Amino acid sequence: MSKNIILVVILVSIFITGCNRIRTEENSIIEIRERMFLTQIQDIYMNINSYLGKTLRLEGIFLNSQMNGEQFYSVYRNSIDNCCGGGKIGFDVRWPEGHEKPFPETDSWVDVTGVLSFYQQGSSRFLYLELSSLRVMNTRGLEFVNR
Repeated sequence: MSKNIILVVILVSIFITGCNRIRTEENSIIEIRERMFLTQIQDIYMNINSYLGKTLRLEGIFLNSQMNGEQFYSVYRNSIDNCCGGGKIGFDVRWPEGHEKPFPETDSWVDVTGVLSFYQQGSSRFLYLELSSLRVMNTRGLEFVNR
């Protein structure tokens, strides 16, 4: 009888541990790796709804730009010019409202982590990362990616 109880306890422990592991994987950070940077970013843009609300981490070139009087900040890498992207692929970045921190100099190499979100302008949705961290790195990765 005690062997059966021990067996049941072990099986229940394995089941509970397995459930926790699944939850952890769902909440884990999706790393955009250098080797497949272009492919991963394109997959995110093509399957937006599968990635919204997920935490992403990537490294790239920081850009401070202005368009129509508005300030934009982004992290990108250079890639093939696919007609409209101007050869830059990545995301706009923002600090959460009320938690703004200074941004680094343009052309700094940064490592960012943030939740993928969007804002609506007319009928278009624009993706951005709501940052939880931004670190300026001493070592630069590949500035031009082709996959």
